[in-house]
Amino acid sequence: MLYNDKKMQLPSLTEADTAEMDTFLDEMLLIYPLLGLSAFDVPRREQASSPLLYLKGKGIVARGHERDEGFVVLSGSQAVKDELPSIHRYMTDLRASLKERGIFAAAGDFLKLTQDYTFDSPSTAAGVTLGRSSNGRIEWQDEQGRTLKALQAAALEANAS
Repeated sequence: MLYNDKKMQLPSLTEADTAEMDTFLDEMLLIYPLLGLSAFDVPRREQASSPLLYLKGKGIVARGHERDEGFVVLSGSQAVKDELPSIHRYMTDLRASLKERGIFAAAGDFLKLTQDYTFDSPSTAAGVTLGRSSNGRIEWQDEQGRTLKALQAAALEANAS
């Protein structure tokens, strides 16, 4: 058995330099996957396939499902064009960013997702898609009309027994 009683010493950097280094590292970890470098990816644990859920409102239909990484809205899903005043500012900004990057494309009276997109939460996915604040755990439903909230509660109950 090898015992090492030496304590690791961090480099002597100023607080500002440490903050700048952390910011640089965060940005690089975002860029590496775009360059095809996967050495820093966290391995995903296998998960049971989540049910396909639907979001309907104002003449649009979106499809998505839950993942460990967040809530995935599937390519081809529709989103409303116009926002309501109740929408949160961060959702307005996210919608604008998705349009700029071509992830939301105009398609007649609505917007269309050009690729799968992972949102931080089901509520953000629902709000951005519907153009208003919303509770995604209630808005997203399966084919039988069961809400995501009900499906999550049923899953918790099944795991507890």
